[in-house]
Amino acid sequence: MSTNTILCVDDEESVLSALKRVFRKTDYNVVIARSAKEAMKILESYEIDLIISDMRMPEVSGGELLLDVTKLWPKVIQILLTGYSEMDAVKMVEEDANIYAMLDKPWDNEKLINTVNEAFKRKKI
Repeated sequence: MSTNTILCVDDEESVLSALKRVFRKTDYNVVIARSAKEAMKILESYEIDLIISDMRMPEVSGGELLLDVTKLWPKVIQILLTGYSEMDAVKMVEEDANIYAMLDKPWDNEKLINTVNEAFKRKKI
């Protein structure tokens, strides 16, 4: 059985470190990107199964990134991390992107792992 690969995208190093820690004891392979541009390069070069992206990032938002992912890699599962203040922007993206789940920042580690596990189970069905 192949290991699923998760791409975590956030412009804050501390968030990326925290996300890597969350998945340390799982079988998932975790790749990180510090921007949407870096994420796109990774998606072009590696087989990514699931992407977890922050909504608020400089230059290109997580929402815009996920819209591009939906168009170019429609089978990649998408999870968006959002802050309460971003809900209007999220609603605009939600209809056109293929977002599996939206989780609030700061996230609950157990809920995040359960959400990812459930997403992979549904993908296999």
